[in-house]
Amino acid sequence: MSLMMIGIGLWIMVGLVLWLWGWRGKRLDDHPVCGRCGFDLVGMKADMREVSNRAGQRCTECGAALWVDDVRLNGEKPGKAAVRIGNRVRGVKKMVAGTVMLVLGLTPMVLMMSGVDWQSKKPNWLLVWEVEHPDWSSDVPGVIGELETRMMNNKVSAPMMRALGESLLDLAQDEDVVWRDEWGGMLVSLHKSGGLNRQQLRAWLELMVSGWEIELPGDKGVRKLWLNDSNDVLVWFRLRQREDWRGWYVIDQGAFWRSGYQWKENLQELHLDEYLLVKGLGSGSSGSMDSSGGSAVGTNPFWGLGDRMRAIREEAGKDEFDLWMTFEATMFSNTAGMSHTEEVKLHVGRVKLVDVQPMAKVVMDEAKRARIEEVVRPSSQMVFHTRIVHGSSGELFYAPHTLVGEAFEPNRYLPVGYLDDYQNRRNAERHVNFVVVFEGVDKKHKWWRPQLEYATGYDFVEGPMCNEMVLVVDGEEYPQGVYLSAKGGDGHKRRSWMGYGMMLPDGVGVGELKCDVILRPAPAYAYNHEHMEKILGEEIVYKEVNLLRVPIDEVEQARAEFDAFNKANPGSPRTTEGWIDLRQRAKEHLVAVGEFESLEAIEAYIAKVKGEKQ
Repeated sequence: MSLMMIGIGLWIMVGLVLWLWGWRGKRLDDHPVCGRCGFDLVGMKADMREVSNRAGQRCTECGAALWVDDVRLNGEKPGKAAVRIGNRVRGVKKMVAGTVMLVLGLTPMVLMMSGVDWQSKKPNWLLVWEVEHPDWSSDVPGVIGELETRMMNNKVSAPMMRALGESLLDLAQDEDVVWRDEWGGMLVSLHKSGGLNRQQLRAWLELMVSGWEIELPGDKGVRKLWLNDSNDVLVWFRLRQREDWRGWYVIDQGAFWRSGYQWKENLQELHLDEYLLVKGLGSGSSGSMDSSGGSAVGTNPFWGLGDRMRAIREEAGKDEFDLWMTFEATMFSNTAGMSHTEEVKLHVGRVKLVDVQPMAKVVMDEAKRARIEEVVRPSSQMVFHTRIVHGSSGELFYAPHTLVGEAFEPNRYLPVGYLDDYQNRRNAERHVNFVVVFEGVDKKHKWWRPQLEYATGYDFVEGPMCNEMVLVVDGEEYPQGVYLSAKGGDGHKRRSWMGYGMMLPDGVGVGELKCDVILRPAPAYAYNHEHMEKILGEEIVYKEVNLLRVPIDEVEQARAEFDAFNKANPGSPRTTEGWIDLRQRAKEHLVAVGEFESLEAIEAYIAKVKGEKQ
């Protein structure tokens, strides 16, 4: 409820009290007065102020009984009271004042319920005042909508738009004022109508980017940077709103949602204190400008800067510095006529240049390690697209014939809806204790690998863990460069463990149907990529995991079929082209390794589980 409605309600209440006070009036004396007709009874022989004197007495003017019992026995109606004390005179001034207040208070409510578009009848100055003071407006969306319409039709002067923009930006700078979403929307409308000058646009942009964050390795305090030209560091650029959303707007519905306004940022320079570390980086990202969006982009701006950082350390005679990053930030980057660019310099934090690669601390916790071993399993989906990335859906379906003997968290793998949708949603089906690897991958095909799930169980891992997956085939280890991470304890968990499919060199373990999978602690990756200060430090080994091989040529052929279909049928809906289906191969594999006697046995087991779930 707006302050205006509260104010109107209080105004009406005061007016009503004032009117009733005036109606009751002021007592002039202590004479007895007839409760029916108001006649002054002071002239009667007995004093009617005394209750004992009223028995059998009647008003000499109207004849009303003055004794309560007489009234009840005879069924007569006295006034509000048989006798009241004091003559009164009404407070005319109070009644007039109360009436005026009631009329003034009720008129706006009547007008609001009349259905008349009163916003269109308000002068510009009143609409602007209501935008600046939304708590005193009864219809903020209506006010903003009317003002936007007038601005689009050039019915609001440029000075008035400039003044409104300046007022809203002043409100944004006042930390004691709670930012209103509609103010952000009005700034968008002002800019769209050409109502903001360059100085105002710069102030608005600086306000919005003040919430951007650059996240370096480590959790807090001074962050460590390794003086190595191939320093493998992941820096997160989080283009998001401030906690109080100052300058931003909400896109609940309407034009803002359809607009899709975008940020664009390009990292230009890095400074250690006043020392220029690198210039002209040109790396950038984009993200949504509204308060529901933003973006988080990971990159490594320190690659190849080891020698320069050493030189700065030697020249400065110290190893700790303030890190500054200069951006070229563009608001409304995807909207012609609204795009605006400014150079912004942000303080990232304190960094320490070190000669030894920083790593997360390795800790031992047998209970957590045992929990990971219990709930995590290597797994992979068996139906996947070779071009379109399909992530894990909210409901994960697992092939029941790959869960034989698994007692851990069984309900997670067989939800009630699993078998109802078994035929329709098989593309979401995962196979537990399976590893899918691609063979024949060269430089050309390295980034052609479809994205697959690596393991399951991430929802149940407490962490902190960061482990690299290593395949052991025919006694040889093959690190995959893929990592399973879960910080735990701070609300940060991977929603899924998936990425580019795993690989094996040509000719490795030909004929091998099983492999071992090692989850090996990766403290360097944990610190520099996941920004973790500590991780669990013991290996976990899964023995005899099913190994399913897919030649990269098969992927290339499926991609070619998909591309050919799209070229021949532009804009067509999703098709069957481009998919690889390994489910039958997986069943044949389970028969080959002796987990089932035959394919018929697998189908019978699926039918049995389906019946139990139903």
